[in-house]
Amino acid sequence: MLAGHSSLRAEVVPKKPAEPSRHPWPWLLQRVFAVDILKCEKCGGRLRIVEIAKKPDDVARVLDEHNWSRAPPRAPPRAEVLVQGQLRLAFK
Repeated sequence: MLAGHSSLRAEVVPKKPAEPSRHPWPWLLQRVFAVDILKCEKCGGRLRIVEIAKKPDDVARVLDEHNWSRAPPRAPPRAEVLVQGQLRLAFK
C-alpha cells in the first residue's frame, strides 16, 4: 500500500472515470420543453444526430451527402404582438 500523498500513488491506483459535467442537449430540451426531439413524429422510432449544421450551406451539404431531398423553404411563422410586447407564435 502507498500512502495517500505518495508521489508514486498516481501510477499505481487506477483512475476513476469522470462523470460528465453537462447533460446532453436532447435531455435538456426534454426537461425544459417536454418534447423528445429524437423521436420520429411519423413512426415513433428513434432519430440519430448526423451533424450539427448552423448555416444553410452546411445543411444543404449534409442533405446532398446523404441523398436526402430538400423541401422548399417555408415562410416564417406569423406572430402577433401582444400588449405586453410578447410575441405569440402558433406551434403545432
